[in-house]
Amino acid sequence: MTFSRLPDDPGAVSETVEATCSELHRSLDPESGRLVRVHLFSGGAGTDDRLAVIVHHLAIDGLSWRVLFDDLAHAYRAALTGSPGPMPVTADFYRWAATAAPPAPERPTPPPTWTPTGPALEPAALTWALDEDSTARLVRRHGRSQRLEAFLLSAFTEAVLRWNGRPRITVEVETHGRDTTSRGDAYMDTVGWFTAVKHVTVAAPGTDTESATDSGGGVDVRTVVRSASAETTARVERLVREAPQLPMDADLPRPEAGFNFLGTFELPDEPSLAWSVAPETGGAARCPSADPHHP
Repeated sequence: MTFSRLPDDPGAVSETVEATCSELHRSLDPESGRLVRVHLFSGGAGTDDRLAVIVHHLAIDGLSWRVLFDDLAHAYRAALTGSPGPMPVTADFYRWAATAAPPAPERPTPPPTWTPTGPALEPAALTWALDEDSTARLVRRHGRSQRLEAFLLSAFTEAVLRWNGRPRITVEVETHGRDTTSRGDAYMDTVGWFTAVKHVTVAAPGTDTESATDSGGGVDVRTVVRSASAETTARVERLVREAPQLPMDADLPRPEAGFNFLGTFELPDEPSLAWSVAPETGGAARCPSADPHHP
């Protein structure tokens, strides 16, 4: 853990936080075992402290961040009250990692993938965001978890199929890899990278969905985008839920598109902690020399 003071000039706080966080990101080094960096920015009079927690993806996934924040709140609350105690005991990630992955199910050979013609295309990253009000309306309408994922996946595939004019597309949908069925999962409160994938085929409007069931079925995604009906979105949600879960390194043909819904993030619901999300961004989280196919 490292420390520094925020500048007295409020206008310089954002630049200082973002620059320091970028350096912390660059200092992560899996080969030497440096996967976590924590930095406390101490503010002066009238300026709140900031705590930056930076973890390499090899050590954490999206669901784990919620677990980590809850554990941090537990420890912080104990320190405030002067009654430190043991942290909640969770299942061992290394035990999970040592278990053999289930064999991938046999699947029919997928249809040939679509390849664009013309000059070779270089990978590129496109960043696009909704404003706060639009995001709030989206969450109110579709919730924060599987239903929202289904709606966004439908919109994504509809846009791609409109662009390339193909009848269907198979998508690799990334999941957190834990068991969320009624059986429960001992690892729901464990921090780690449990990520798995599901291969899902979605049909374009007017396509015979029965012919698109190699990877779980198809659905008219344009109906979802236009009406956003609960019934249609539920069909997409069921499509993802019922698709077999596969290890990321499964020996299967890779789909031509990937989709990763990180969910929504909230701080622990504990008003006494007086925590809030800092307005600054966390710096450059992606190494410039990284594989451009994985932005």
